[in-house]
Order: sequence, then structure tokens, then C-alpha cells
Amino acid sequence: MASAERARWLAMSRQSVETGDLLRNRLPPPRGHSAQGGAAAQRRRYCRLWTGKVGSMSRTVTRAQELEAPEETVFDLLRDPRNIPRWAPNFADMVNLDPASPKYTAAKAGQTFALRLVIAPKARSVDYLREIAPGQEGGAFLRVLPRPGGGSVVVMTVPVPPDGDPENVGEVLRDELDRLAKL
Repeated sequence: MASAERARWLAMSRQSVETGDLLRNRLPPPRGHSAQGGAAAQRRRYCRLWTGKVGSMSRTVTRAQELEAPEETVFDLLRDPRNIPRWAPNFADMVNLDPASPKYTAAKAGQTFALRLVIAPKARSVDYLREIAPGQEGGAFLRVLPRPGGGSVVVMTVPVPPDGDPENVGEVLRDELDRLAKL
């Protein structure tokens, strides 16, 4: 692809992603794809490129909750996974530090699983990850933001299981964030 053409395509991609125009066929098709087949075929192709499958691109649910507690206090609470059962009992009944390694072990309904944390203090983000299939991790992705005028905002994103209902997942997420706000 020529440099000018590539720059034009990247600029249009950025604009399209920001405005949602990508699925409205305002971009030229990616290299190796034809523009034939109508708008529905075009959307399926773009969806397959992004998600690896045809269908809804809504495979995650994100919710936010405003809290009175300061950003630092909430971040400290979230980065200690032993607090998870207090506010997210649907995820784990208990979490313990594995004495043999710097990893955590969690349990839900009698099943134990390894829990890996990814913490970015500057971004105030905490990811709780567990193996959901051989070689695949999934979990909850949280970010703590300052709230104008004091307090904080917690933004949480979780994946929707393949056979799951995004609305049900959203209700569970809302319940967990409400519990977090009460701590």
C-alpha cells in the first residue's frame, strides 16, 4: 500500500472508529476483501475481522459506579484480591495468597482456580484474570478514575460467556458495583 494511501486509510479508520462509521461502509474494504455483497455482508466481514466470528460484537459488558471514597482508597481495596468475596461473591467465595508463589488461589462453589492480577498503578487499573479455557484467560477489568468534586468512579468490564445473556451479566455487574460502593 502506498504511503499516502495508507495514511488516508489510517486517518479514516481513526475517524470511523470514533464515530461508528466503520460499520456503515464509509471505509474502503481491507486489503483482500471486495466491496461487493451489500451492507450486511460488509458488516459481517468487519465483525469477523474484529472478533473472529460473525454476529454481535457485544461480547463484553461495561458498567460504571460513582463512589464517595477517594480514588486511592478504592484502588487499594481493589488491588488486594482477598477483598473480592466482599463485593463480588459471584466471582469467588474466597481468595488466598498461594504460599508457594506470588499468585492467588480463589474458590467458587468448591472449585479452586488460579487468579492472576495485572495491576497498573499509574493508570489505576486492576485486572483479575483466570484461565477460562486451555491457553485462554478471562476475567474482570477495572479502572478507578477521579470524580470531579471528590470521590471516584469505578469502571468495570467483563466478558459475556458464549452462551450468556449480556443483560444478565450487566445485572450481576451492577449488583457487584453497588456492593463495592457500600464498602
